[in-house]
Amino acid sequence: MNDRLCQSCSAKKRHGSLGLHDSKLWKSPCKKCGEMRKYTHIKSWKQRRDLCISCSQIKNDEHYNREYQKYRGKVWSETNRQDLDSLENIEKRGKSGIDGAYQIDHIISIKEGFDKGIEPEIIGNIDNLQMLPWLENRKKG
Repeated sequence: MNDRLCQSCSAKKRHGSLGLHDSKLWKSPCKKCGEMRKYTHIKSWKQRRDLCISCSQIKNDEHYNREYQKYRGKVWSETNRQDLDSLENIEKRGKSGIDGAYQIDHIISIKEGFDKGIEPEIIGNIDNLQMLPWLENRKKG
């Protein structure tokens, strides 16, 4: 570990071999939002280095991801049990990148349903489904 003068607070702090304010880290954009990453002293070492502080605080632990994937699977199982032929523009259903293709959209998103503890049967219900052009659906997230 090296003692270095911190560029943020001008105090002498232990920063480790790379240093908290190493130019490579300091100038790297966040892979999620594109903002330049900014690091604080101890907190930064607990965060993902490829994301900014704001994005790295989003729940991303292994348990959360595993539970979310289970929930997502239940929602899609319920979605596929619905009478999808009753949705407007279902005949235009197609893959991303194809001109004129539509995709199934969950009005209340799967992610929002998971975060708010909404039952998968509600999120996958026909009343929460609509068809959107694929690009619009991707932009929605």
